[in-house]
Amino acid sequence: MLSSVQNVARILHSFRVDCPELSLTELSRSLQIPKSTMFKLLYTLQAEGFLERNEETGNYRPGRQLWTLARTMLSHSVLAKEALPFLRRLAKETGMSAHLSYFEHGEAVWIEKVNARSEIPLYSRPGRHVPAYAPASGRAILAYLPQTLWGPLLAREWVRLTPHTLTDKDRFLAELSRVRRVGYALQREEVDLGIASIGVPLFGTGKTPIASISIAGPAAVFTEENASRLGGLLKEVASGVAEYATV
Repeated sequence: MLSSVQNVARILHSFRVDCPELSLTELSRSLQIPKSTMFKLLYTLQAEGFLERNEETGNYRPGRQLWTLARTMLSHSVLAKEALPFLRRLAKETGMSAHLSYFEHGEAVWIEKVNARSEIPLYSRPGRHVPAYAPASGRAILAYLPQTLWGPLLAREWVRLTPHTLTDKDRFLAELSRVRRVGYALQREEVDLGIASIGVPLFGTGKTPIASISIAGPAAVFTEENASRLGGLLKEVASGVAEYATV
């Protein structure tokens, strides 16, 4: 195997969920590659979009090209295929768009979608990603993740996607407590004006969520009473997906 190709593979293998960013020095030391050589490898990977550099810390992290490849694989994964009939059921019963999403590096990423009967345009589409603090799909996962994994997200400067986006971090943590109490997340017009969504976590064999299931539609539909009913339906469907797909 060519040493340069092997080194590229070793660099990419160094990034994990619990180690999302690494510096040139850390990579050089752990992989025992001279700094000058490591710099050239990182520069090339960054230029090709496989890595990106955090301007605040100077560290490197997986880039958009890797996420594009990952999303392509996820869209054809067993989970996405097995979840599709359940998403169709949700869309049919609620008249809203149904989604399967996952969490990565502080963002919620949609990997499957079944459109609603309505013609209302939605922000969601497979491959779209937004900060996880805004959509119900992201909050549903964050609420059940170990707090040690919140660090990178909480360290960022949060931006408003709409005038209604919750960016106060103390209030957000309180909102996650509410999500854990009722079992579902709800957002109104925080990602797209006029649109609300409700989401629940999808658990695998452990207690950590591997994805989320959500529905989205006109904000006026998501009254307090209706949200509770829809949240119950989503939890029922998520349990069915987890059991059927053996995730």
